[in-house]
Amino acid sequence: MKIHTILQNVFANRHFDCQAKAGGLLTMTAVLLCGITAAQPAADNRIAAEQGFTIQAGVSTPIVLKTSPDAACDVHGDQVNDKGMRFYANGDGYLKIHVTPRLDEAEGDLQLDCKAADGKLTRYPLHLRASSSPTVDMPAPQTVMPMAQGSRLRPALTETEMEQLSEQELARRGYPQRPDAVGAPGDYAAWREIVSRPMTQLSSHRVSRDDIRHHTQQVQAGDEENYNWSGYVATGKAGSYMNIHAYWNVPEIVACESGNSTYSALWVGLDGFNESQLTQAGTEQDCYDAILFYVTSYTAWEEFLPLQPTEQQLDLSPNPGDNMFVQVFNGNAAGQPKVNGAYFWYEVDDITQGQYVYTNIPYSACDPEPYFCYAIGATTEWIAERPGLGPNTYAELSDYDWDKMTNAYVWTGASKYLEYSQTNAQELWMYNEYYNGDDNNKLSSATNDGASTIYFQWHNFH
Repeated sequence: MKIHTILQNVFANRHFDCQAKAGGLLTMTAVLLCGITAAQPAADNRIAAEQGFTIQAGVSTPIVLKTSPDAACDVHGDQVNDKGMRFYANGDGYLKIHVTPRLDEAEGDLQLDCKAADGKLTRYPLHLRASSSPTVDMPAPQTVMPMAQGSRLRPALTETEMEQLSEQELARRGYPQRPDAVGAPGDYAAWREIVSRPMTQLSSHRVSRDDIRHHTQQVQAGDEENYNWSGYVATGKAGSYMNIHAYWNVPEIVACESGNSTYSALWVGLDGFNESQLTQAGTEQDCYDAILFYVTSYTAWEEFLPLQPTEQQLDLSPNPGDNMFVQVFNGNAAGQPKVNGAYFWYEVDDITQGQYVYTNIPYSACDPEPYFCYAIGATTEWIAERPGLGPNTYAELSDYDWDKMTNAYVWTGASKYLEYSQTNAQELWMYNEYYNGDDNNKLSSATNDGASTIYFQWHNFH
């Protein structure tokens, strides 16, 4: 009898005896079933029909699944007391997990326990088989997210429009700010690549995650070591920086830490370095060891501290290797960069998939107390981070291997484009500092790989 049939019988029988003993000990089946039933309120239990898929061995395969809008779904393997990893569905109820079989002939089960916005729980059993030959009963999975409701097309600019449209008109139409063609020719060429193709703007819908948060950093001047950031930080007086951006390819997480879940983030931001306020946007790359399978998560997000204490997941659904453009800037209601503007703006583009999110947060959202927000613009960052899993709890760092941020630029309050290397930015390396285990291992480093390119290198999980 398949495991999902057994579970259906157990959930239907509310009087299953979890004290039944075999030779003085609970059997492994009883332990597994009692652990599962105890975790879910009986009134809300529902089990969907099992879905079976064939996926390639040794290859990360995206699997798109349908649940309820904004559902929080915990993915588990077959292990007892398995913590799993959390995924969130978008506003239409779709989510995407990536699964890599660890063996050529791996075959096994995963389950998603999804909590809907109304609190009801649904279990989605998955049966997965590693093979190059899908069958009728075990087809290849859906791999592409359906286009989200409310999406609209942003047309490509013509050559004339690229050259002649004003900054105000570019902002009004939702295009990124035009770099200085003379002062930043490489950045200007990259900008032309984006605006010369049609892109689909997704809605500004966000899901507030309760499991991941990003932190500000308190580091003494000249101190390279810290416990959660690696990268470069430029500092100045208030109003020095208005717009920061960079490009990178989403790094593929090819191996999880044995028996654990790991997390990593790449982002750009304003403030947050020796400041309590931080506005940032980027990508998240996480990994969960489900024994037979590696399960990985790739998402896009923004976060504005202190107003948003946890990560805000966007409806973009990047794949490993996707080319991303991310910018964060202080501006006015029309989306034009402006010193002491009343809004923080975020643009996150998945250039590979031709999709982007363009959204803002007004400072007025921080009123009334306890929050008070305003544009500081005293620091700017290009960072690889191990996120927080709680106020003073830091994740194991996902093995992102290496990655590069290119065209790492900042626009100053003096209306100048500067490469990160022109800002006299401070270099930061991440160390464990005894947060996870009794060691101070180097976790992630950042080095100069050119005037506007930063090279990131992973070293340890903890």
